[in-house]
Amino acid sequence: MRNVYLELIRGIAALVVFTGHLTLYIDGFREALGNVTMLVNWGTEAVIVFFILSGAVIRLSMDANPKSRLQFIKHRIARIIPLYIIAIILTIIVSFAARNVPSVSVIVGNLLFLQTLQGYIYPTMWANMPLWSLSFEIFFYLAYTLTIGRYQNKLLYIWVITSVVAVIIQSLLPLTGIFGHFTIIFAYSSIWLLGYYSTDISKYVKVDLILAYAWLGLLPMTARLHFSDEYFLAVKHFIVGCTIIPLFTFLIGHRKIVIDTKQGIRLKWLLWIMVYTIVTLFSFRTQSLLISKILYALLPILMIATICLYTKYLQSIQINKNFCLLIGQISYALYIIHTPIIHAVNLLSFNLGTKLILAIIIPVIFAYIFEFYFHPPLARKILTYGRTNSFYKSKKSSIKDCVKNGLDD
Repeated sequence: MRNVYLELIRGIAALVVFTGHLTLYIDGFREALGNVTMLVNWGTEAVIVFFILSGAVIRLSMDANPKSRLQFIKHRIARIIPLYIIAIILTIIVSFAARNVPSVSVIVGNLLFLQTLQGYIYPTMWANMPLWSLSFEIFFYLAYTLTIGRYQNKLLYIWVITSVVAVIIQSLLPLTGIFGHFTIIFAYSSIWLLGYYSTDISKYVKVDLILAYAWLGLLPMTARLHFSDEYFLAVKHFIVGCTIIPLFTFLIGHRKIVIDTKQGIRLKWLLWIMVYTIVTLFSFRTQSLLISKILYALLPILMIATICLYTKYLQSIQINKNFCLLIGQISYALYIIHTPIIHAVNLLSFNLGTKLILAIIIPVIFAYIFEFYFHPPLARKILTYGRTNSFYKSKKSSIKDCVKNGLDD
C-alpha cells in the first residue's frame, strides 16, 4: 500500500526537475523568465528528495514485506531497467538528430550505470543529464542488497561509517578516476541512508505539520549557502536533506513515543529558531541576488503562516488520492525521458510558445504510455523469470498488483 503523500512528493520532485530543464534547454525561455528562473531552478534539490524518498520507501517496504537478496534485486531490476533502456534509446536518437553522438564507450558506460556529471569514469550523455542520478541509485540498491540477511544492522552501520568518511574525503580532497567515482557515490549514499533511518526517527520523535513545514522552509537558504566552489558537495546536500526529514517523519510516522510537554515544545522551536537565525545570517554573506536572499529568508515564515491557516480553517480541503498516486507512478518515467524529448522539441523551427506546449505535453504522454503499457509486461517477465508455471499462476495476481503499485511494496 503506497503512501499517498509520499507519492505526491515524488511527483512534485519530478515536476520540479522537469520545469527546471525547460528553462535550461528551450532556447529563449530563460531570458523570457528573467529573475523568475530562480523559482524553478531546484533540480538538484529535487534529486536529493528522490534519494531520501528512495531510502525511506525501501525501508518501509522491507519492514512490511521482507525480501531475500534475490527477490529484492529482481524487484529493483524490474522497476528500473526496462524504462532506463528506453531512455537510453531516446537519448541516442536525439543525439543523432542533433549531430552530437556520444562515443560507444560513453553509451556503454551509461548502460552499465558508471556515469557521473563529473565524468570520473564516464560522463553522463549530454542529451539526458538526469541519468547521472541513476548510477547513484543503482549503487545504493546494490549496497543495500549486500546488507540483507542475518548481519544487516552491522553491515548498515559499516556503510554509514564509510559514507561519513567519504563525505569528509570529498570535502577535503580533489577527486579523479575510479577513486573519485566511488568516493562521491559513497558520500551521497549518506543522504539515502538518512531517508532509510527516517522511519526510526519517526518512531521516537513527534513532529507536527507546522514544525515540519517550518524546517522545509529552510531548504532554499541551506541549498544556496556557499560551502565550497564544488557545487555537488555531499555535506551541503546532506544538510539540505535534514530540512526535509521532519516532513518525512510526519508523513510516515506511527507508534511514536510522544513527549507532549511545554518544555519539549519550546525546545523544538528554540532549535529551529537558532538554525533559522544562523542560516539567514550566512545566507546574506553569499553572492546570490539580494531579492533571492530576502525571499528565502521570508519563505519559512510564510510557510508557517500558511500551514497555520490551513490547520485552522482549510482542513476540509481534500487532496485527490488518485491524482497523487498517478503523478507518483509516472514520475520515474517522466524523470528519465523528459530531457531528450525537450532537446528534440528545441531542434524544431517553432516559436517559443509552441515549443513549450510540445515540450510539456509530449513527455507527460510518453511517460504515461511507458509506465502503464510498456513497463508492466516486461516487469512481470523479470519477476517471474525462473519460476515454474504452476507457481507463476498462483502468484500472477499478486505480481500484477506489485507492478501496478510501482514495485515499491
